Amino acid sequence: MMPCRDQSLPEWIAKIKSGEKSVTPELEGEVYYKEYCVCRKPYSGRFMIQCDFCEEWYHGSCVNVTATEALEIDTYKCRTCKQKC
Repeated sequence: MMPCRDQSLPEWIAKIKSGEKSVTPELEGEVYYKEYCVCRKPYSGRFMIQCDFCEEWYHGSCVNVTATEALEIDTYKCRTCKQKC
């Protein structure tokens, strides 16, 4: 299976790559990088995979999935979504 190359980057990755930081109204102007994954850390350039059910993003290293393994996965289901079944 080959990776899909016709899709654009998710907006949050494009912002981080461009150096732009996220601002949320609830933080009253405080600038921060959005946190993802079970580790609640920012993107920081590491490989990430998105759950196809809850649409949450996870660092591959936190969920034990490499970029190569992700190419073989048709539908990724995170641990939380698996437990809901």
